[in-house]
Amino acid sequence: MPASDADISQIAFLESAIEGPDAASSLTLRARRGMFNDGFLVAKVNSRVVGYIETCIWTKKTPEFREDPDFFITEHTVEGAILYIIFVGVDEQQRHNGIGSRLVSRVFEVGQELTTERVHAVSRDPIIPFYKSLGFTAVKQLPGFLPDAQKYTLMEFCLR
Repeated sequence: MPASDADISQIAFLESAIEGPDAASSLTLRARRGMFNDGFLVAKVNSRVVGYIETCIWTKKTPEFREDPDFFITEHTVEGAILYIIFVGVDEQQRHNGIGSRLVSRVFEVGQELTTERVHAVSRDPIIPFYKSLGFTAVKQLPGFLPDAQKYTLMEFCLR
């Protein structure tokens, strides 16, 4: 279901638990939700947010990292052919219950409704099997995508 403004504090708490000091702020999350609410979805258990996914639509064939938290907002365009997954996260206690898969599947539906051609995500190496299980293919490695030392890969799912 699309996130509501009331969900933002729970989403920010979840993102902080997953990303630590690199987590997006509540202000940034609220702005991204406002940018593309149909692509900012939550999963709840007993009224508690246990997973969420945020996306944007753009024309970039290869994503790039920018420190600017408004980067996705400035690049978002409804005329774009690519639905980009900014972040998908699931509460650690709820992982392996299909929540992330259901969120991504719903994003596929959103992309088809909007006639985007592809869904992209940048994945850390340990998460690649998750995306592959949903039908994504690895397009290319993105060395230096983020300032950390982890390896990142551009993943793609063709909608059309």
